[in-house]
Amino acid sequence: MARVSVLMSLYNGEAYLAESLKTLLAQDYDDYDILIIDDGSTDDWQNVVDRFDQKRIRIHSHSNRGLVESLNLGLDMLDCEFMARADDDDVYFPNRLSKQVEYIDFAQLDAVSCRVLNIDGQGHHLGLSGQGDAMWWQDPTYFPAREPYLSHPFLTARLDVLKDIGGYRHAHLCEDADLYWRLFRQHKIVVHEEPLGKYRIHGGSISSNAVNRGRVQAFYSQLAALNEQRYRKGEIEIAYIPSIKDEIERATSLNALLEPYRQYLSNDETNWLLAAASAKLVDLGGWRNYILNEADFDDAIRHFSKASIDDFENREKIREQLDRARTREAHKAWDGEVKEPSLAEKILNKRPIR
Repeated sequence: MARVSVLMSLYNGEAYLAESLKTLLAQDYDDYDILIIDDGSTDDWQNVVDRFDQKRIRIHSHSNRGLVESLNLGLDMLDCEFMARADDDDVYFPNRLSKQVEYIDFAQLDAVSCRVLNIDGQGHHLGLSGQGDAMWWQDPTYFPAREPYLSHPFLTARLDVLKDIGGYRHAHLCEDADLYWRLFRQHKIVVHEEPLGKYRIHGGSISSNAVNRGRVQAFYSQLAALNEQRYRKGEIEIAYIPSIKDEIERATSLNALLEPYRQYLSNDETNWLLAAASAKLVDLGGWRNYILNEADFDDAIRHFSKASIDDFENREKIREQLDRARTREAHKAWDGEVKEPSLAEKILNKRPIR
C-alpha cells in the first residue's frame, strides 16, 4: 500500500494528459501511486498512458457517470493514508507531494493545497493565484460568498477524513466548494504559500457553452454557501439534485437554475442566492474570459435590488467588480466590433446598489 494515492478522473483529456502524467511521474516523493478513473472517454487517452511506465499507474474505466461519481468511486478504491487530487490538464512541480506530505505531518493537518501559477492553453503564464491566507476570510453570507477555497487539482487530504464527511456531493461544477465548506467545519486545512504547480485555464472560454457553465458554477457555488449558512443555524441543508443534469445544461439564466430548488427556499434565501450568484458570475467572467449577455446584466440589476447588501465593504467590492467588467468589455472585441458603451456601464448608470 502506498502512503499517497494520486486520484485523477479523466474524460477526453488526451490533449494535455501526457504533460500532466510526465510531471506526476517525476515526483521526488517515492511512496505513491496513481489511480486514473476513465469516465467513458472517447478520445485516444489510452495510447497516451501506454507511453509511460505502468508501475505506478492503475486504471479503471466505466461508462460516463460524471465527475462526482468518478471521484467517489476512486475514494472507495483507494487504500492509502492520503489522497492527492490531480487533473489531466495541469502541471505538477517535482516537490508537490513531498512538500504537502511534509506540511501535513509537521502541522498535523487534515488537508492541504497550495498556490498555483495560472497558465493558458499554450502554457503562457497568466499570474499567481491568490494568497493562501484568504481562506481564513471565509464568510458564507457575503455577496458572493467568501469560500475557504483550496485549489482542487492540488488538494492532498487524509482519505479517512474525506470518507467521514461523505466524499463528494452533486453540487454541479462546484463539488470542490461544497467539499471545502464541510472540511472547514471540523478539520485543519491550510493553503501552502509556495506554488507547487501550474493550473491551466483554457478551452472555448468565450463560447456560449462556457457562459452557460459559468452560470452553473456561480449558482451552485452560492447554493453550497447557503447550505453552510443553514448548517451554522442548525437547519437542514438543501439536498442537491443529481438527476437534473439535462435541465442544467439547457438553463440560460440563474432563475432557470433556481427553479428546481425554489420550493425549498424562503424568500430571503431566494433573494440572497440570486444576488450572490449574480455577483459570482460577474467575478468569474472577469478571469474566465467570457462575456455575459444583456439579459444576465438585467437580471443582476433586479437581484441586487431585492437583496439586503448592508455591508459597505461588500457594496464597494461589487462596484469594483462591475467596474472591472465595464473596463474589460470596453476593450473586448466581439464579432469583430467593440461594444460601446459596455453592458456593465449600463448597470453602473442604473445604480443598482445604494
